[in-house]
Amino acid sequence: MTNTNEKSKYYIITKQKQLKAYLDTIKDEKILFIDTEFHREKTYYATLCLIQIATENTLVAIDPLVNNLDLTALVDFLNNDEILKVFHAGKQDLEIFYRLNNQKPIKNIFDTQIASLALGLGDQIGYANLVKSILNIDLDKSQQVANWQNRPMSEEQLEYAMADVIYLKEIYHKLIKRLTKKNRLDLINKEMLKLEENSYLAVNTDNIYKNIKLRDKSPITMTILKELAKFREIEAQRSNKFRNAVLRDEFLSYCARLKPTTIEDLELVRGVSKKILSKYGTSIVKIINDVYKMKKSDLVKAEKEVNLPIVDSHIKTLANFLLQMKAKEHEISLKLITDTTDLTFFLASDKEPSKLRESWRWEMFGQYLEKLRKGELLIGIDGKKVVFIETENKKD
Repeated sequence: MTNTNEKSKYYIITKQKQLKAYLDTIKDEKILFIDTEFHREKTYYATLCLIQIATENTLVAIDPLVNNLDLTALVDFLNNDEILKVFHAGKQDLEIFYRLNNQKPIKNIFDTQIASLALGLGDQIGYANLVKSILNIDLDKSQQVANWQNRPMSEEQLEYAMADVIYLKEIYHKLIKRLTKKNRLDLINKEMLKLEENSYLAVNTDNIYKNIKLRDKSPITMTILKELAKFREIEAQRSNKFRNAVLRDEFLSYCARLKPTTIEDLELVRGVSKKILSKYGTSIVKIINDVYKMKKSDLVKAEKEVNLPIVDSHIKTLANFLLQMKAKEHEISLKLITDTTDLTFFLASDKEPSKLRESWRWEMFGQYLEKLRKGELLIGIDGKKVVFIETENKKD
């Protein structure tokens, strides 16, 4: 390891021996603060360019590109469930490690962006804004669009990258103090467990078609679209090309609508090219013909829309106003408390199932919404403030 900057005292790891020595050094650490820099413009998978890790006493940048570093030992180390791994908005970072870990999630994760929800700091607060909010420090953003594949990296790039974990450590400790003070650690830990689920990190090839616009919702048309999108996804993964570089959404949509069953038919589909015909033509036609051979029971069924009960718009307005007031009072994100569907069902009837009748959501908001719904909570003005007043006479 080479000390490259006395001010922040970070080290750059480019060799296997250095990586092994570093992992030996931090083997007893209980918390790692991690960020990555990657490149993902024309590829399906992100190209990992740099891994920044801080502990309470060390700060390193692991460069996997210079010597094609084998990261197996690092991934094995991260698989230690006793070590807490702290990220900010870490979904793409976790997806990278998920792939390096043979499609297995890294466990014991803490995401400071998600933790911020429980403190009312914003639904998707960015790292720079969180640093400003918690530490009152303005981050240098000049390297946000840097090409992290270029070597050598500039000192400015490295300083920018290391700041992501230097301040992450400070932010984590301050967030934990605030969460503990508000008794919200259990609440947020339940949200963190979702980050360890395969469904959070893996692409479901059977559902990818739902992101493609198509007016015709008939079973045969939707099944063709589903199978074509699945084929494209697998091809994109195999070739490591982004989806539209393989086959564009619009082309898949046209194929699903027109249903070409021969190469001659496919030649008439809008957006087709000689390259598509030669590379994918046979596969596309076969997929469509195979769909026609499917049993009716195996075709995509039209998804039933959630029929929300009818609730007066004025009641919804009052409920949302109360929600905003309670979220502000308790310094918590609206998103964590409820959503439109759950709120509507709650307002419709006391017999409808709702998360708002459970645990902390009931204590914080549900019980007051229930009183509002039953006419036991009034809205008033006290000076320049809007207040809610509980009535003395409750309905039987």
